Amino acid sequence: MSNSAAALGVGGAAGGAPPLCAEDVAKASIVATAVAAPRWYIQPRELLSPAVDVSFEPRHAPGVADALRALGHDLVPTAEFDSNVGHEHAIELIDGGPAAGGSLQAATDPRSEGLPAVW
Repeated sequence: MSNSAAALGVGGAAGGAPPLCAEDVAKASIVATAVAAPRWYIQPRELLSPAVDVSFEPRHAPGVADALRALGHDLVPTAEFDSNVGHEHAIELIDGGPAAGGSLQAATDPRSEGLPAVW
């Protein structure tokens, strides 16, 4: 978020990936950069089995894939922006938002359809 006085609203599809995405958004300074950041998502091969397979977008920094493999994870390649690793949308109220004389920024995940809308 751009400053300590900001408030952030984050939303996405149900499931295990959105909480991971929300953490990325909360740590970023620009919400559009955060929702578009490369993702990985760990999942079990079968219901109730240990999570070992990692769906992995190929845009990660060098070394990330090797580090996950070193931990014993099998990487499942995905598209550059794969909707299977979650959707996350964010709206940030900066300095209290427009009602308090501040501003806002919003972003829609490029893995999904839609446009940010705030009123």
